[in-house]
Amino acid sequence: MTRMSKEKLQEITGLQYGKAQARWFREYLGAEVPCDRQGPILTEQTYESLVARANGLANAPQPPPRPAIRPRQPR
Repeated sequence: MTRMSKEKLQEITGLQYGKAQARWFREYLGAEVPCDRQGPILTEQTYESLVARANGLANAPQPPPRPAIRPRQPR
């Protein structure tokens, strides 16, 4: 899977900067999208899944659950 281009992200969100694009995904699709210096880290497939979920499609794939993080036990 390849990362979505800056141009495609700008086309989708209408915004130029990565942080603003990430805010757009949070506000309009209800998704916390990770970011780095290049902007949101997102693939086309993930974007399509987010749009499907936001539009209430029943068969939209759900992201896998995150593993629980437990604090280290003292020795």
